[in-house]
Amino acid sequence: MNKLHGLVIFLVFVHAKAYPCSCAPPEPSRIDSYASDVFVAKALSSQSYLSFTKNRIVFSLTSVLKGEPSNKILLWTPKSEAACGRSYVKGKEYLIYLSPGDNSVGLCSSLKMDSEYHKAYIKNIFAYYNSNKPINYAPSAPDILNVVSPQAAGY
Repeated sequence: MNKLHGLVIFLVFVHAKAYPCSCAPPEPSRIDSYASDVFVAKALSSQSYLSFTKNRIVFSLTSVLKGEPSNKILLWTPKSEAACGRSYVKGKEYLIYLSPGDNSVGLCSSLKMDSEYHKAYIKNIFAYYNSNKPINYAPSAPDILNVVSPQAAGY
């Protein structure tokens, strides 16, 4: 029996070390409850900028679902995906949700807009904000979303 307990404890610790950054995208209502800013932005640049652990990313605002972010946004991300960092590709758009006062972004607070894996999830977020919230929705939002207002859909 002691060997079995030892094996279980070993597997728990091995598993925890194997996946240090693991997060599933939260439900839209959960994002709305903690995020002060929810927006789509295009990555303009990414650089180390005098840091061994973080990259600085400059984004250009595309559309706003919640909050009042500025047109140009400067955020930080850890360099390592193990620390929940993400590589941001210049010219690509990302859905970003930030807590109040937060100036860091990563795997758990942003999604690639052109990701096939997250396509349905992103549609749900846009639908949530279009149906439940007054928003400042820019007409330049990506066409892949095909989001319509509840009034246009006949609701």
